[in-house]
Amino acid sequence: MKAVLKFIKKEPIMIAAVILAVVTCFFVPPNLEYLDYINFKTLTTIFSLSIIIKALNKINTFKILATKILPLIKSSRGLVTALVFLPTILALFITNDVAVLTFVPFALIILNMCDMSHFALKTVILICIGSNLGGLISPIGNSQNLYLFSYYNLPPLFLLKNAYMSYAFGILLLFACCMLTKKEAVSTFDNKKREVKKVRLGVYLFLLVLAVSAVVLRIPYYYLITFGVVVVAMFIMDRSLYKSVNYSILVTFTAFFIFSGNIKKMESISNILQGIIAGREYFLTIGLTQIISNTPAAIIVSQFSDNVLPVVLGANIGKNGTIIASLNAAVAMRLYTSMDDRPMRFLGMLLLYNFIFLICMTGIGFLNILLFG
Repeated sequence: MKAVLKFIKKEPIMIAAVILAVVTCFFVPPNLEYLDYINFKTLTTIFSLSIIIKALNKINTFKILATKILPLIKSSRGLVTALVFLPTILALFITNDVAVLTFVPFALIILNMCDMSHFALKTVILICIGSNLGGLISPIGNSQNLYLFSYYNLPPLFLLKNAYMSYAFGILLLFACCMLTKKEAVSTFDNKKREVKKVRLGVYLFLLVLAVSAVVLRIPYYYLITFGVVVVAMFIMDRSLYKSVNYSILVTFTAFFIFSGNIKKMESISNILQGIIAGREYFLTIGLTQIISNTPAAIIVSQFSDNVLPVVLGANIGKNGTIIASLNAAVAMRLYTSMDDRPMRFLGMLLLYNFIFLICMTGIGFLNILLFG
């Protein structure tokens, strides 16, 4: 029983998605048309990126990169800024989930070594917020972007051309929060020597470029070729990595694809939803994200609207707010409380920062839509 409760607590979104999908199956009996619901390009790309980033993390790629940069920092303000902006920038290429999983533990170690653990709470929360910002300009910055770019068949520079205003504002607000850190001198850093496995690094970086190309190139079935190459290469290089992939996100996406597809087939409900969503995509996506998380909100709203920019901005800006809005926050809380067992303290500070960003970003996002469309 304890194992079941633990699983429910760990994967509430996935379980809810599966239940919703199963319920709709009673109204639209399973058939071959279900295959048309599922965006296989999104699923294969998420899997490929996930296992490649796990591989890069395993050979200490990101830690080596960080330790090359951090010795240049002389003050606590600069340290917090570096620890926050390193994952913020890398999230543009490795997704926000990986950035949080990789750099929150690293930040906690560095701050502890520098006797600056009193900055850990703020640093971890800003890493979460900064990592989420990547989805405002990068097709692979957030997992729901992989789906939205595929579903709407968007060009790779769509966000860079249409949402840079929101991203720039978010970065400035994040930088301001970092600059409000109390200034103290820094003396100690992690100077541990780490071996660079050049052959593995070269192969993994090639596979990363290959996987990203599947997102931006519009060649029929190209994504299946890249997926096959990644699967075979990883089986040869390090098959243990298959155990570390987050398969629950693949199940969650599949379940919501089925749920949304079935709802669309139920004409009366579909018509009602289209009437509710039309013209309200931006605020509705942000609101739904606070309750059911960003990915399911993006999938559901997109099924009933071709108004692209409001949906994409709403799904990314909505990641601020409640702890449900972005599961990164829950992951970060688990990592942080391994050092400081005061979850309510973390939750309170998280909500404070998140809602400041949500209010400010919602306003600038709306202005962004008025200007770009």
